[in-house]
Amino acid sequence: MNINYFFKGCIVFLYSLAALLPFVPDEVNLLLIVFVGFVGITYLCGIVNIVYVNKYVINMQHIFLGCFFVSILISLFVTQINGVEISQWIRGVTPFLFLSIYFLLSPITSEVKAKFLLNAIHLSCIVWMIKILFTLGFIIFSPGQMTRLTLITPDLSLPYGMIGFACSLFNDDKRFSKIKIILCTIFLALVIGSGYRSALLIIIIPILYYIKQLEPRTIVFGGIIFLLFTFGLLISDSLILNSDSGLAYMYKKRFENIGDELSSRRYLEVEYALTNFVDSPLLGKGLGYPVPGFADHVGSQVAYIHNLWAYLLMDLGLFGFAGYLGFVVYPLIKAMWIRFRSKSPPDAVYACSVMCIMEILIFCTVEATFRQIQTNLIIAVFVALIVWSTKEEKGKMKKLLDKI
Repeated sequence: MNINYFFKGCIVFLYSLAALLPFVPDEVNLLLIVFVGFVGITYLCGIVNIVYVNKYVINMQHIFLGCFFVSILISLFVTQINGVEISQWIRGVTPFLFLSIYFLLSPITSEVKAKFLLNAIHLSCIVWMIKILFTLGFIIFSPGQMTRLTLITPDLSLPYGMIGFACSLFNDDKRFSKIKIILCTIFLALVIGSGYRSALLIIIIPILYYIKQLEPRTIVFGGIIFLLFTFGLLISDSLILNSDSGLAYMYKKRFENIGDELSSRRYLEVEYALTNFVDSPLLGKGLGYPVPGFADHVGSQVAYIHNLWAYLLMDLGLFGFAGYLGFVVYPLIKAMWIRFRSKSPPDAVYACSVMCIMEILIFCTVEATFRQIQTNLIIAVFVALIVWSTKEEKGKMKKLLDKI
């Protein structure tokens, strides 16, 4: 059996399993054991595939990611100096370790592999969607129940809804495009129902980018349908349920409180992180450095904040921060600049990758989803796809394959 096909099967199964994992796997069960087992099998197959195929090329993202992992290793010693428990360091490093799957996926050597990886992510989003719908069941429309769905299932805090929506918009694979409207509708409903005002605003980015590619008449028609769907969902929810518990009322209250954000937990977290960053700007305070619980549970401590950038600066310093920027943000900006200068229309791989990475990075600015295994697995794939989508990288791979 061709090891490459086996490796692809492992990738699809691994990402589907990740979508089935809970928001925080807090207990050892069969699903977690199978997932961990397939992580080992996938990495083993990936290494064998690299050795067998012998077409591996190191790019800048490999170097940046390597530097990021070095900063994480250094933080192990920094945490000991600052009195951080080793268990907190392990909890902080575990999700970031899954970025290492990038070493197995990149460089992408063909458009076929690029679309395969995109479809694998899209499929995992659908698996997550089915799981959420089964979990919610009839509870969604049951009178008297909480309408912010994350209070019913915290798995909605994962970015699969936003990513699935963007992939459903831009992925041109016939197997998915046939049910594009259905997928977009369900993913959009789950994003709105999650109650995250940040997610509701972020989802507008791929919508605007998609509209930009359409004809004027289609734009008007699509805009009207989107507005009717959104307001219809919010209003019908408020009519079916009590007026003080519906989604529309909830979003109204959440947007009314934007003015109070300067005194909120999020602001205090960032302020605390930057203060500690100034104390140790180069290497930070180490992954897992304790943060006061800026909420009702005064006196308690947590090992994270809800802002990726302040978190990296506080825990890993400028070294780790630069490594992460180079790995994720640099290829994103480079690809957008190349596309801006190009007259050709964007392909599905570029559109999905750029939109999804932007969604994740913005969402990680206000939520701690960067501490989830699933998020880092997804980031690794989209970075590989973004690197592939640049003309420069495609040219390098073409020259390499011609020599073989």
